[in-house]
Amino acid sequence: MTDGDKGEPIAGVTVKAQVDPATDYNYMRSRSATTDQNGHYVIKEVPPHKYNVTAKMPKSAAGLPAVKSEAVVVTLSDRDHRVIDFKLKVPQSE
Repeated sequence: MTDGDKGEPIAGVTVKAQVDPATDYNYMRSRSATTDQNGHYVIKEVPPHKYNVTAKMPKSAAGLPAVKSEAVVVTLSDRDHRVIDFKLKVPQSE
């Protein structure tokens, strides 16, 4: 996870893999992780299925808005793994 403008890692971003299509019956299969100080994350124990993967940076203390990525569609099979590098545009305070 990096800042789209500066290329610096972003910590504290929530990356979520949500089952596609989302229903009342499969919401428990969604998984999430939070990026570390290097902007890295690992979502473990994701069952084979099709997922919409998004990254969301929460609102900052400075009152800047939350930032969310576009969804990336990923289909996983058994013992599959993918690397998705999101680049978020971090809002700047005035």
